[in-house]
Parts: sequence; structure tokens; C-alpha cells
Amino acid sequence: MAPRTGALSANGDVLRTTPLAVSASASLAPTPKGAESYAATKAHELTHWTSHPHRLARDFGAKCFGDTGYAREELVAEIGSCALTSR
Repeated sequence: MAPRTGALSANGDVLRTTPLAVSASASLAPTPKGAESYAATKAHELTHWTSHPHRLARDFGAKCFGDTGYAREELVAEIGSCALTSR
């Protein structure tokens, strides 16, 4: 069975679980290719990190993958990534 990963909501609930694509030549999950992709992915994930109750306490009411709250959080993370990686 493939390793699994989940995205966590601000209160720690798993929002989704998806299988990871694992390379046959490596025991680790693949990382973004190139410095720009890596920086964009890191900025996206760090923006998610700001939703914690002890940080910005951002809660769009996401209950499951694909609902409106989840989509809004992903949009915030993408906008944050763009802002943090723009030149």
C-alpha cells in the first residue's frame, strides 16, 4: 500500500487523504523540481501555517476536500505564495 498524507485544518482535523507518488529510485516522496518550484511550494505551505488559532486564526469552515471552505483556504495559500515569491 502506498504511503498516505493528509492536509490538516486549523484545529488538527484531517481534511483529505491522498496517496503519495513515490519514486522507485528513492525512498522519499518527490519534491518540486528546481529552486523556483521549491520556493513557491514552501510559500504555499507556510501560508497554510498562518491559519493556526495562535497565529491568524483563519477559518473558512472547511469540512472536507473540495468544499467552499477548503477552496477558499487553497486560494489564500496560492495568493500568499504569489505574494511571497514575486520579484
